Amino acid sequence: MSRVLIYDIINQLEMSKELVSARGERAAIGGYLPQFDEFAWFVYLNLINKKLEWIRIADPKAEKLDDIQYATHHEIHAYQVKWTIAGANITYRNFSNLLPLITTSWQKLKADNPGRKVIPHLITNKSISRNDSLKNGGTQLNDKWNSTINDLKKNSKLSESEFEEFIKCFDFQPGYEPKQFSITNIRYSKDEEDLYQISRFIIEKVASSKRVIEFKR
Repeated sequence: MSRVLIYDIINQLEMSKELVSARGERAAIGGYLPQFDEFAWFVYLNLINKKLEWIRIADPKAEKLDDIQYATHHEIHAYQVKWTIAGANITYRNFSNLLPLITTSWQKLKADNPGRKVIPHLITNKSISRNDSLKNGGTQLNDKWNSTINDLKKNSKLSESEFEEFIKCFDFQPGYEPKQFSITNIRYSKDEEDLYQISRFIIEKVASSKRVIEFKR
């Protein structure tokens, strides 16, 4: 094999690596930016309604529900955000795998914040898959959802009473459409300027080496 051909192959491999890396970076930003913007939107709503007490950013104690955390006078809202720019679906298996992580986080937040109702949220722009085949052993489930509910209950690792409490407050929103705002509009809209500044504040605090987690109203 000639030296020129070897160099050509190496160059092609390097270009391929750069392309994959660029796609990965774009996907990462495409996943995180909506998360920060939604955080900003929830903060903004509760600020103007005078309900906000604090926000927590990248709180390791919240475990899986650490993407967005804010407290009102009587409630704590904790979010897991799943975003994609590839148009993927969320399947029953995806949901089932996430559930015990969310319930564990919910239990911990309840224990750490007595006296407040903890509301767990799962929001995603992914649509629910319509191609799942739910099976119980070798028997496919049709309209008999009791088996599926029992599977979820078992998978949640919660007691019967805790599972009932959890499903009454759990907020799951597939196909979620986020609040849209843009830097190009901030000179025309005070709301969008405020939202942009809050989003930027959150990004800066996540990136800060000081690792401050909680910020009061």
